[in-house]
Amino acid sequence: MKKVLLDYDNTICNLSKGMFEKWNSLNEFNEICHVELSDIIDYRLTVCFDKLGVDFDKSIETLNRFWKVKDIYQDHYHDMYCRNKIIKLLKELRNDDCRIELNTLCPSVEFMHSKIRKIGTDIELLENIDDLYITLFDGKADTCKAFDYDIIIEDNPIYIEEYLKHNEDGIVFMPVWKYNEYLKNGSRIKVLEMEK
Repeated sequence: MKKVLLDYDNTICNLSKGMFEKWNSLNEFNEICHVELSDIIDYRLTVCFDKLGVDFDKSIETLNRFWKVKDIYQDHYHDMYCRNKIIKLLKELRNDDCRIELNTLCPSVEFMHSKIRKIGTDIELLENIDDLYITLFDGKADTCKAFDYDIIIEDNPIYIEEYLKHNEDGIVFMPVWKYNEYLKNGSRIKVLEMEK
């Protein structure tokens, strides 16, 4: 049986869009910088903030405060443009006897509670996965997920590159963002295009 990893943020859920709508709505954050979706040019938010004139230490301190804001998913949730394609893909993979694991990371307890509540209302998603792993991390998250999956559906370019190095037969389905588009011509990467 093949094992499949499904990511959540910026794969099923357009977290960047919702996150920065929430960010810009709160004076304590938007006075530090106003963020548009077009500003998300690197997977590391500290790099994006640097381009907006916010230094590294201030970025870290501010993001750590922001991750403790409640109801991020409830207040500003958006599906990813490729969500329907991913649901269709999950159904096909399960018909091919694959085991689907939704594996997602959280930078704070508050963020985790909000995400769990949102995922719990997504019946269509829950009907198409076999396992759910939600991990609270502190610090470097890019290698928190294992590399032993046969297929990953993921946006994180750092994890994708490590996965491809550690798993010579692995296949990646990737929604395209500015921060990962340099990977889209890889021989084992299948791009999840915009739905028409």
